[in-house]
Amino acid sequence: MNDPEVVFLDEPMSGLDPVGRRDTRELIRSLRDEGRTVFFSSHILSDAEALCTRVAIMVQGRLVSTGRLADLAFEVQGWELVVSGGDGGALASLGLDAVTTAVDGRYVAELPVDRPPDQVLPELSRLHVQVVSLTPRHESLEDYFMRLVARRQAPAA
Repeated sequence: MNDPEVVFLDEPMSGLDPVGRRDTRELIRSLRDEGRTVFFSSHILSDAEALCTRVAIMVQGRLVSTGRLADLAFEVQGWELVVSGGDGGALASLGLDAVTTAVDGRYVAELPVDRPPDQVLPELSRLHVQVVSLTPRHESLEDYFMRLVARRQAPAA
């Protein structure tokens, strides 16, 4: 009776200090690692994003989205581009944001969402710059939630 397969927690980290929050996260992870199912409600979406593999989102008392975090339609908010073989000035001349120097002569730049990679890659090739990695930056669970709320509150057309 004291070894449940399913555990329900209501706002388990609400009002806790940092030590209590960490202990609670570790407890939830250990329950999960033991093969137990843990349901918890939370208004702290970063906790859900850090701990959950699946989420259900309610807006105004109605279920509006459910699924694995990896499968939800998080919008791309830009890309992180890592390159080698060029210099920061060449990258800046392309209008890339936040060009910084990384290790071993590599540069990291941010591509805004309105500047998709397929527009930039030919220019990089022309400058003899090699792409090391291109990683999409997705919205957070909180951003996704706010988008769903806005959609539900928008007047019908």
